[in-house]
Amino acid sequence: MKAEVRQRWQSRSLCGKLGLPLKEEPFTLHDVYVADEVFFTGTAAEVIAVREVDGRTIGLGQAGPVTLRLLAEFRRLVETDGVRAF
Repeated sequence: MKAEVRQRWQSRSLCGKLGLPLKEEPFTLHDVYVADEVFFTGTAAEVIAVREVDGRTIGLGQAGPVTLRLLAEFRRLVETDGVRAF
């Protein structure tokens, strides 16, 4: 499975497990500016909060409750289901 496909599947799985709604759709820069919180997911980034875009603070300028829940569950999953590489 390609990394981007695996990450998308993992994000969907985590949201479902935590009972968080997941919507994948195009969005505008204005949507980002006015969001309560924004985060990226990725193989290397895992789950990372976006604090600022174009000098504008997003939400409170820190990881919000959804981001923190996803990150905590992701880390728990990696610790329990991951295969140690070294």
